[in-house]
Amino acid sequence: MDGGRLDAAAASATRALVLLSELAGGHHKLAAGAYSLLAVVLYHTGDFLQAAYYQQKALIINERALGLDHPDTLKSYGDLAVFYYRLQHHELALRYELRCTFMLGLTCGTAHPNTAATYINIAMMQEGLGRSSTALRFLHAALELNTALLGSDHVQTAASYHAMAIALSLMEPPLYSLSVQHEHTCWITLDRQLGAADTRTQDAAAWLEYFDHKASEQATASSRGASDDAATRRVSEKSIASKGHLPVRDLMEFLGEDAALATSSMPTRNSNSNSTKRATTNPAKSRFTSVSQPVPPPQPVLVDSDASSDDGEHVFYGATASTELSTGASVVHA
Repeated sequence: MDGGRLDAAAASATRALVLLSELAGGHHKLAAGAYSLLAVVLYHTGDFLQAAYYQQKALIINERALGLDHPDTLKSYGDLAVFYYRLQHHELALRYELRCTFMLGLTCGTAHPNTAATYINIAMMQEGLGRSSTALRFLHAALELNTALLGSDHVQTAASYHAMAIALSLMEPPLYSLSVQHEHTCWITLDRQLGAADTRTQDAAAWLEYFDHKASEQATASSRGASDDAATRRVSEKSIASKGHLPVRDLMEFLGEDAALATSSMPTRNSNSNSTKRATTNPAKSRFTSVSQPVPPPQPVLVDSDASSDDGEHVFYGATASTELSTGASVVHA
């Protein structure tokens, strides 16, 4: 599978499943491992539905043969959650991910790198359900955990910064300036730990350029909107003055503060409708949304159970990383 021969990998995984089922029985833990392996291969081929089907079989066997709190069972929960996420079944994916997080907290405690990994995936699933604020809370908790347990220069901490950048860009309105800050931190860490030639470093550089471009567009649109508002006020004042009256601002200054206060407290017939119209008109926002491009959807970040290792081979951009899922039973993710 590492060589990209997914069809051959699927055939080999199928043969292994048949042999193990014949030798050990279809409900043996070895059969569960074969089901999981086949599910991973199918996931990489893009057949998420079949991947979820075989992973469900592996989960049932692991629950019965190994128990609910076994690492292989937790791996099955996490893998199945990601497969359902790819199928756009976000509620179901979140249910399995929360189950994985709960059992992981019971067995390993909350202060564990794998717990941080589950927080990241929960955040992505919450984002898929439109719960941006909840997603940000989980991402912030994951970032704090990774920084405290692994250090600020760890690859997985960089993944947390990247996930935060994605979530901030999906807020309404998008917080691109904050996305730039988080993605810049991510890129610096990856460049230092993995080098500029690594694909994850290059991906981070591309995301940084994208966020920076969107932040510039947003700032330009905001400044234009402010200029348009000022120009509209000047035109309005000029039209009043052309009819023989002072501009409103000069008139209020001429009458003095007492008259201004009295005038402001007087009810007007059209005050409610005018204020509503002004509140709903936002030139900067309308101009920005007309030129903005949709942000690519976030990808779940999958993490090797040995998240503290320094090889950097586990994790990063979800499905874009060839090592996002291990073929063994050592992956716990969220």
